[in-house]
Amino acid sequence: MGKAAVTVLMPVYNAEPFLNEAIDSILNQTFTDFEFIIINDGSSDRSEEIIKGYADSRIKYYKNEHNLKLIATLNKGFDLAGGKYIARMDADDISLPTRLEQQFELMEKNPEIGLCGTWYESFKDGEILGQVRYGPDHSTICFKHLFQIHLSHGTGMFRTSVLREHGLYFNPDFSHAEDYELWSRISAVTKLANIQQVLYRVRHHENEISKKYGDIQAANSYRVKEKLFNLIGIQVTREEMDLFQSIAYHKYEHSDKFLDGATVLLEKMLRAKGYEMFFSKSFYETMLAEYWFNLHYNTTPHSGLSAFNKFHASPLSSLKPVALSTNAKFILKGLLKR
Repeated sequence: MGKAAVTVLMPVYNAEPFLNEAIDSILNQTFTDFEFIIINDGSSDRSEEIIKGYADSRIKYYKNEHNLKLIATLNKGFDLAGGKYIARMDADDISLPTRLEQQFELMEKNPEIGLCGTWYESFKDGEILGQVRYGPDHSTICFKHLFQIHLSHGTGMFRTSVLREHGLYFNPDFSHAEDYELWSRISAVTKLANIQQVLYRVRHHENEISKKYGDIQAANSYRVKEKLFNLIGIQVTREEMDLFQSIAYHKYEHSDKFLDGATVLLEKMLRAKGYEMFFSKSFYETMLAEYWFNLHYNTTPHSGLSAFNKFHASPLSSLKPVALSTNAKFILKGLLKR
């Protein structure tokens, strides 16, 4: 019997309350050519009993005699995987029935893609809390990675050959942001994509990582952002990283200090030399131009015509032409300063 096309990799640590649902969601996939590697990371609850209760031959069960933690267990799973692709699965989440099929088909049709995610919905106690819809293409994902993770770990499907060719593993120095950090490295050697459909469900509960280790996760996420800025050739402070996130989310402070800081940062980004490893010049400059315009246009009612003048004084304003009608509205907003 040949190797399976996909390895589904699921670490388990004391996941008893949710484990059956997680396992069933994989075994009931429309795509069936997979091996299901389940690694019990030293659980002290009934997790092992639940796993061993399944007779499906696709399940390959491994047990860590001691709790190695998530990153070491995932890296062990990378080495054990025999599939052309490796799909991640968390032991408290749910994969919707066509998830593997759709990701496999996308990866097969697009050999340049080495990591594929999907949209997901979050839920708690049976109630849907909302959906997370990430951008579809490599450039969008990489640009947004400068201020937030933009591909969900649990939904990820890797091209195994890319991982092995470049020696890519999760980095234990970035605990609780290990996915974000790996994305920063894998995106420099292959393309990323997100399927524009909800194919995964993320469960929220009292023991989830973001609640228990939020401070560590935040600190290590800052380190990843700093690393990404460095890769495109920019040295930034934590304050500048926060400023860029505010600009991206249209959370503007109506002050000269905010505008001046944004000007320094965005013009610094315009002068960057290393961004072409992630996206084209036209994409990068268009994104900066849109941020530059939105920043000034939306702060004009508070800053008056000075915002309009500052907008046109920067080389950023020439990256994307502004229609005459829009310029007229821009001036009018400035004249109607509150």
